[in-house]
Amino acid sequence: MKKISFLIISIVCFCFLVKAQPTLTINAVDSISTFKARLNANISNLGGWTVNGKGFIVSKSQNFTDAIKITSIAGAANTNTKLGDFYYYPGTTPTANSKPYFEPGTTYYVKAFAKKGSGSNADTVFTNVVSFTTLVAQGGTCQIDSVSHISYTSAIVYGKTVSVNDAWKIAKAGVVIGTQPNPTVFNGIVLTSSTSMTSLPKAYSVNATELSQGVTYYARAWIANQYTNTYYDTTYSDQITFTTLCAVDSVPYNITFDSIGITTIGVSWTPREGQYYFDVDYGFAGHEAGEGTIVPCEGSHLMIENLEGGRSYSIYVRARCLTSSEVGEWSAVRTVTTRPSLCADVNAVHTEELTHSFAKIEWTPGSMSQSVWEVMFAKANEAYPANPFTVYNTPVYSPIGLTPSTQYKVKIRAVCDPYYSDWSDEFRFTTLIMGLDEVGEDEYKINIYPNPSQGAIKFDVHNLVVEQIDVYNSFGVNVFSSKEVPDELVIREKGIYFVRINTNKGVQTEKIVIN
Repeated sequence: MKKISFLIISIVCFCFLVKAQPTLTINAVDSISTFKARLNANISNLGGWTVNGKGFIVSKSQNFTDAIKITSIAGAANTNTKLGDFYYYPGTTPTANSKPYFEPGTTYYVKAFAKKGSGSNADTVFTNVVSFTTLVAQGGTCQIDSVSHISYTSAIVYGKTVSVNDAWKIAKAGVVIGTQPNPTVFNGIVLTSSTSMTSLPKAYSVNATELSQGVTYYARAWIANQYTNTYYDTTYSDQITFTTLCAVDSVPYNITFDSIGITTIGVSWTPREGQYYFDVDYGFAGHEAGEGTIVPCEGSHLMIENLEGGRSYSIYVRARCLTSSEVGEWSAVRTVTTRPSLCADVNAVHTEELTHSFAKIEWTPGSMSQSVWEVMFAKANEAYPANPFTVYNTPVYSPIGLTPSTQYKVKIRAVCDPYYSDWSDEFRFTTLIMGLDEVGEDEYKINIYPNPSQGAIKFDVHNLVVEQIDVYNSFGVNVFSSKEVPDELVIREKGIYFVRINTNKGVQTEKIVIN
């Protein structure tokens, strides 16, 4: 019984030692506007505390992660005991951070507090949390009026600030310009007016410079609305459009070439006043303006690439606008030739004058400077010879002594000492079938004798009319050519030769041997 009495006495003593907390309540937030609201609270009982501080904790987060502590308050019924109502209500004009303002259209969370002591001995009691949302602000208004003095790269744009509305003041104003509709201060060219906006409405103008010629621009007036110490937003007007001038009436001149390589040509020219954008037309020499490859470019120089070595090209230049379809007249033609390739491939291998025993093989040189080629020639079902035959000066190879109805193959490469081109693609052809007019009676043939010979051969033409006679060595090189048959033909080098004669009765080819 003594123990129970002692416990009761201890509890009573402890309750007297732990003083009761104040009775603190928070009332509804009122007088809410775009950037202001009145926070209300009450201390109805101090409990056992000596309250030495009170106020509000405000945050945009329910967890109060960005809390603001407000201690500048008013309205305590008893400034000594801290009992009674107290409130916070921002003034009508911006003040220091101790009197913070709220942001328009924003939800806030608030709780009241009371404390005693300070430092490590401080103790604080809080109310429950209430929330409120400020009103959405209506910013000031502005308008875009006109554009004047439009040139190739500049213009003067006129705007006006009309009203303030919910903003405290218009902090800045100006014009924003862009090449896309409805430009903003984040994606356009921002031009700020230096005119004071303290008395509205206020008209102003800005100079837009460094614009591109021949481009359509969109322009809007803008104003920066200030609502609190730190809160701003931007209002825009409707938009108007204008297009800078484009200098395409005059033709660029003084076209020159530089950096001439095997596959490249650098082209330069002198622009007329206000010209910044151009078209360059290039193609093989002789092409008409507008029919080649047209390349748009900025500036007065273009490097043309992927050309063919050793080829002549025609070049034209004209002025143009950047975004519109306006273009000027083409310049006079200029011609330039690329440097020859180290050894360009031949192309267009083909046959001419194909018969049962003869073929003239021709090709197109890889560049104008080529004059030596190597030829590999064989029947289609046989291997090429170990060594090629060399052709000089004229891109023609004429093998004779071919057999009728036989397929042959040939490939050719250029020699550009000390370089060689790649071999051409293999070209194949088939000789013709021998006709009766080519194998008729002896009276339709010319006798060539003696065969073999020691160097001199003679011809018995009978009554035939000779149109052309050609003699080729075994490499296909023409060693004699005439429209008349000589009485005697002397061949000094030993070897096998082929005589090809065109007569009024057909073509006759004979093989002779010189010992």
